[in-house]
Amino acid sequence: ARFLKRIRLWSCAIILSTFSLANAQDAGKGYELFEANCTACHQIDGKLIGPELRNVEKRVQEEAGLGKEWLHSWIKDNKSLRASGDAYANKIFAEYNNTEMLAFPNLSDGDIDNILAYTADPDGGKKAFDDAKAAKKKEAAAAKAAALEAEKAVNEARVKAAQEAEAAAQVEETPAEEAEGTTEEVATEE
Repeated sequence: ARFLKRIRLWSCAIILSTFSLANAQDAGKGYELFEANCTACHQIDGKLIGPELRNVEKRVQEEAGLGKEWLHSWIKDNKSLRASGDAYANKIFAEYNNTEMLAFPNLSDGDIDNILAYTADPDGGKKAFDDAKAAKKKEAAAAKAAALEAEKAVNEARVKAAQEAEAAAQVEETPAEEAEGTTEEVATEE
């Protein structure tokens, strides 16, 4: 029972730490998403195929008075945004030699918000990613240790149960042997 309580506590700790990391490390997740989806065409600092993305949300706000919703639309389907006549979308498109940006309809608003958090604080985002990665590694080690401890406890319980079963079997055999011995004693006394 004590062992099961310990396993439950470890499980709760792992789940809670994973949940808190997932919610608190948005810039770290943004770094990971940026690396996977954006680096072929963008850099944090300096133009590549597309514009630099450091503080892109702030820049879009200052240049065109637009916010996250516009960036969500641009990233998910910039072609439709341009086709709708959006002036800023068409300005950016023209500024980059009419090079069409890939659409990312698979990214959720939360994913895009995480990328934007990273672009607002690239150093913090990279650190958050590294910290989250280290925490996951530590959690995996803790989970492995808990699993090994659980396996050890199960094996110990099996050994104990086998020993108790063997002891019980010996106890059952002993009265029968003693009874046979008593009968023999009685027979020899007569």
